[in-house]
Amino acid sequence: AYLALVTGVTAGLNLALNLLLIPRMGIVGAAVATAGAFAFQSAVLWLASRRLVREGCDFLMRLPMRGRVESLNAATAGAIALYMAWQARGWSGFEG
Repeated sequence: AYLALVTGVTAGLNLALNLLLIPRMGIVGAAVATAGAFAFQSAVLWLASRRLVREGCDFLMRLPMRGRVESLNAATAGAIALYMAWQARGWSGFEG
């Protein structure tokens, strides 16, 4: 229900921004409107998912990193998890 609500609000925002920006900016206005609406949706879902993950997980894990790092690319985190799973199963490398 929450996802449907956020999607509906995003669609309405996209429509309103398109109506406002296309007469003034043409195709660029359409691009800006769509990008803005998707940015809004991404931000809202990211904030909601942080809370839901904290409530639904048994434990949270942090990856130790040097320096000040605010976020970690999901692909990098996935690659690390796959590598750790690979090691846990005792696989040494590709046989060929």
